[in-house]
Amino acid sequence: MRLPWLPAVLLVVVLPAAATPASDRSDHQGASGRLRPLIPDELPERPPPAPPPAPGPKRAARWADADAVAYSAGAGTVSLCETATIPLNLLPVVGPGAALVTQWFCIIPAAVTVDYIAIHHGGRDAAFWQAGLALAASKAFSDLTELPWVVSFTTTTISAGLVAAATYVTGGLDFLPADVPEAYRPLAITGYITGTTALTAFLNVVRDFIAWRIYTLSYDLLTDKLPPKDNSHLEDAYLDKSLNPFERAFLLAALTEGVQPDFSLWHIVPVVGRFVLAYDRADLLRHRLRRVSKDTFRDDREVFLPMDAAIFAVFGLDCGFGVLTDVALIASAGIFLLGTSLVLTYGPAALGTGGVGRLVAALGTAGLFASSAAVSLTLVREARRVVGPALVSLAYGPVPDAWIDAVRDELTTE
Repeated sequence: MRLPWLPAVLLVVVLPAAATPASDRSDHQGASGRLRPLIPDELPERPPPAPPPAPGPKRAARWADADAVAYSAGAGTVSLCETATIPLNLLPVVGPGAALVTQWFCIIPAAVTVDYIAIHHGGRDAAFWQAGLALAASKAFSDLTELPWVVSFTTTTISAGLVAAATYVTGGLDFLPADVPEAYRPLAITGYITGTTALTAFLNVVRDFIAWRIYTLSYDLLTDKLPPKDNSHLEDAYLDKSLNPFERAFLLAALTEGVQPDFSLWHIVPVVGRFVLAYDRADLLRHRLRRVSKDTFRDDREVFLPMDAAIFAVFGLDCGFGVLTDVALIASAGIFLLGTSLVLTYGPAALGTGGVGRLVAALGTAGLFASSAAVSLTLVREARRVVGPALVSLAYGPVPDAWIDAVRDELTTE
């Protein structure tokens, strides 16, 4: 008769005895041969738990709009250098050449800034020389097309100065051709200043847009765009050290100067477009600097009230001066058209005597003041390019938060 349960019984009885060495059995058996329980002191020692791995450097974060941010920083760097070289243009003979050479040397820090953002936050397999070539192509176009802009604006400024001198010193406008009636001469100068200023402003917008497209097309041709989920180029992009205060201040100033939202037709509408553009620039800069604070500076900061106040103050002032400039240009253009229509209606002969001549002369004087005010406000707005970036940088604070925390902890312990 087969016993199916016998092998199972043998396994239960034999295997534990065979699996325990003789030495272990003797150590844990008493005099009676029975097993005795282990006491805690005789338990085998467990190895201590491994310490947690030390925190490594923070990996860079990829931005969806890294290309636009990089160009803004690069263009802002070049713009800051152009503003810094304005005093060189006042030097005779060598001044303009020295300013131009200095501006071209500024492509180097601009390319470094673009490459830094592309490496740490971008989606392109790029290098320093590619950013440098793209910026050089953009600046070459700006410089080649800048001569007509400079000539027209300089001529307009000189004309405004001559008008003011002729009006308040000599009491006449004798530098105009003799065939221009005396009563119409102020209106003629008004039309010239107004038209040149408005055309220069419009061409500047067109030139900046073309320069941006030249940079983006050049950068696209020279670099490879990586798939959205491919972050292999970020393997070496570790933020293993904090930027020093100068680097932080420079990056904040460059981003402030170069911020430019997506083009909208509202941006070129007089008066109203100033408000729309100022708000779009301020709102875009606020969001970008928050990401820079978190992902680039690694500042654990939640309150940005001083920075936001500085941003809205800078672009608010720029908007205010822009609105006043538009109002002055619209007023001077309206005065010019009204006075010219009177001349065309009554003929040049009516300008010599009578009320039409006096009205045209009065309109011309008012038009001179309005057009000259537009030129002056345009020059004042250029001061924002110096004050604005510096104010935003100081409002955020160029000193890293880690440095401030270290000093605070040291003073607390003392």
